[in-house]
Amino acid sequence: PLLSQLRYECIPIEYPRTMHPKQPARFQDYVTFTVEQIEREHAKDSTKPNVVIAHSFGGIIGSNAVETVMKDKGIEIHGIIHVCSTALCNGQNALDDCVEHELFNKSKWTDSCQSIHDGKWNQLRSECVTDLLYHDCKENDIEFAEHKLVPEIELSREWQANWSAEYYGKVRKLYVECTNDRLLPIALQREYCNALGLKKQRYEVLTLHTSHSPFFSKPLGLTAHLDEWMITKITSTPQKKAY
Repeated sequence: PLLSQLRYECIPIEYPRTMHPKQPARFQDYVTFTVEQIEREHAKDSTKPNVVIAHSFGGIIGSNAVETVMKDKGIEIHGIIHVCSTALCNGQNALDDCVEHELFNKSKWTDSCQSIHDGKWNQLRSECVTDLLYHDCKENDIEFAEHKLVPEIELSREWQANWSAEYYGKVRKLYVECTNDRLLPIALQREYCNALGLKKQRYEVLTLHTSHSPFFSKPLGLTAHLDEWMITKITSTPQKKAY
């Protein structure tokens, strides 16, 4: 809402309910849906720069979608913002990355989840949600967010980053690291940033002292930083699309 008030056209990627437990989906389904949504919106107005905002494990979906949109659809993406997300290097997958960094133990992810639908989906236990994701958020925001939570596909090697230096690699990047994140520890977030830096990509880092959900716990600060970055690094055009 705050970005919308600052002349941005914000387009949420809301995955259809058919992608949830009663009809099993695959990781690629989420990438494909994201690509299709960007393509539809771009067809309506191709004059505005496109910026993708990816959060949490959606970082892999966002990276792959940007690659596909640029490579296969010929649509330019001007920037991607990773908000405490899994910004993996090409060829890495989420499962091996989590195991390598002992993420399931360090973030209490295993204890906080229950496996449902024959182990194909994870559902955060209601009693663990606030501590893991929203420990510095207001009560009304936590209540709103909890209503939006849905089961997620079980992490697997299918969650793999597939991008090239020619497309996704050339896109400007902002990584928003959250130092009090209890899901993706700050040390791991900084490993993602270092890996991107070693690849000599165009990226910058913004540090916020928040939980995994800065859009709830520090919305004004986050919005102001995103606005400044998009104006100075993407374009001075008064209107932009943000997905």
